[in-house]
Parts: sequence; structure tokens; C-alpha cells
Amino acid sequence: MTASITVSGTKTDGFSTASEEDGNSENDGYENKSAGLKINAIPSEIIDLNFNLHLAESEYDMDGFTYDANWNSEFGDTLDTQNTDEITGRLEVSMGTRN
Repeated sequence: MTASITVSGTKTDGFSTASEEDGNSENDGYENKSAGLKINAIPSEIIDLNFNLHLAESEYDMDGFTYDANWNSEFGDTLDTQNTDEITGRLEVSMGTRN
């Protein structure tokens, strides 16, 4: 049996896509964390098992449209964020004779 674990992450201050000339000065950062697990086992002479699991979480800030009291819109700094959580996995069973 063999097993491995991986862990990684990224974090950046980012930059603003809204124009600084219009007073937009905040950066839109990004953060990502992920972990993985992989297990390979041979429980008998004819069976191989492979299992993979991956977890990921990310968040990034983004600019958007702001509106005034008269519903006039302008692209600029907002407090909008997007969060993503992901879980994926796979189990593989192989059967047969070995050479």
C-alpha cells in the first residue's frame, strides 16, 4: 500500500480592474487553498485499488457596478467577492491476473 498527501496554497494582493483615475484604489486579492490524498492498495493477487480525493477552496475580490440615488451606474470598487468550494474524488478497482 502506498499513500501521498499534497497541500498547496496561493495568496496575492491582486490589482484593481477599475480605473485609478476615477478614484478606485483598492486591490482585488485572490486566495486559494487545496489538499489532495492518493491511496494505492493491492489487497489480493488479482485486485488493485486506487483512491484519489481533492479539496479546494478559493476566494477573490472583484470590482463591479455601483449605483447612485438616480440609478446611474459606474464601474468601480465594490465589496463583491466570489467563493468557490470544490470536492472531487475517484475510486478505481482493477481486477485481473498479474504477469
